[in-house]
Amino acid sequence: MGLLADLIPFYPKPERPVADMPRGLDVERALDVEMHAHPSVETRRADNGELVLRVRRQLHPAERFLARFVKVEPVRHVVLDSHGEFLWTEGTRPGVRLAQVAAAMASRFGVAPEEARLGILRLVRELMVREFVFLVRQDPKPRSGGPESARPGGAQNRP
Repeated sequence: MGLLADLIPFYPKPERPVADMPRGLDVERALDVEMHAHPSVETRRADNGELVLRVRRQLHPAERFLARFVKVEPVRHVVLDSHGEFLWTEGTRPGVRLAQVAAAMASRFGVAPEEARLGILRLVRELMVREFVFLVRQDPKPRSGGPESARPGGAQNRP
């Protein structure tokens, strides 16, 4: 009856806990990445001083077809508060990993380090879904030996 409850708009839906973070998530590995801004991101200041990000989004072919009949917004906007602005300015610097940003955020805003790590993961996940940022993982040293290192371009299989 779960599908039926989701489809009927006025049927009282059972309360489901929203999964905040997946179980078994390795937070340290998740934060061991560099954050890069999407090439089409534009930044500006709102009248109240908050940072506003704007990105031109990629439209799915079905959205392009639908845009003939209904207005489809080709850009996305997001307004960042002081925590989000700190993540954006510190996290998009070259060579800075999200773990370093989490440690700096915990000391600057006086929050627990674990809370800062999870907050950064939540915000980065939302920015990734909305195509504002992408993440790059740099391996500290390439693996040597084995059939993976014989691939052209140094490509490696990941388990």
